[in-house]
Amino acid sequence: MTGPSTRSWLRDATRGLHEDAEAMWMPAAAFRSKDSYRGFLSALLQAHARLGLPAARRRGDTAAQLSEQARIDALCRDLQHRLPRQHPPQRMSALYAWGVGYVLNGSTLGASVLISKGYLQASWPRSYLETSRAFAQSGQLRSFFDQLDDLPMGAPELLRGAVETFEIIKTGAPAPERMPASVLREQRA
Repeated sequence: MTGPSTRSWLRDATRGLHEDAEAMWMPAAAFRSKDSYRGFLSALLQAHARLGLPAARRRGDTAAQLSEQARIDALCRDLQHRLPRQHPPQRMSALYAWGVGYVLNGSTLGASVLISKGYLQASWPRSYLETSRAFAQSGQLRSFFDQLDDLPMGAPELLRGAVETFEIIKTGAPAPERMPASVLREQRA
């Protein structure tokens, strides 16, 4: 049996942030409405455009850059948006870029769950989820995680990249005071 991996260390270190983001977007393990789902997609678009694509560039991974651009394009189709304004390249360390990739690439597993468990209404757009699921099933996700596990466990910049990515995703989440009272009661239970 092998010991802890960098991936498992990151998963444990960000578990609360991951659970908070899921609870804010899908408080009862389902989206409250199409608007809530669109808000979730908008938050992901911000995360991919502001951090994901620059992180893939920083890692020097051409396939990751193409994948990030494909996910941004899919989000724009789903939201019927134009491409977001390109942010100036963000200065980031390579370890920070890997932390960003951990969150955004790891979310492709969640996309597979959302599709397979029927969490979406039939009429809701799913180009992003399909693109993400294809990434997860292609072997690229496994390759990313294998490379991630070669990085030093406990690196502060790696954790900072993951934390700040989760924060962008949570920033777009609906404020708790705007949630229906029944949802708030369920969250507190």
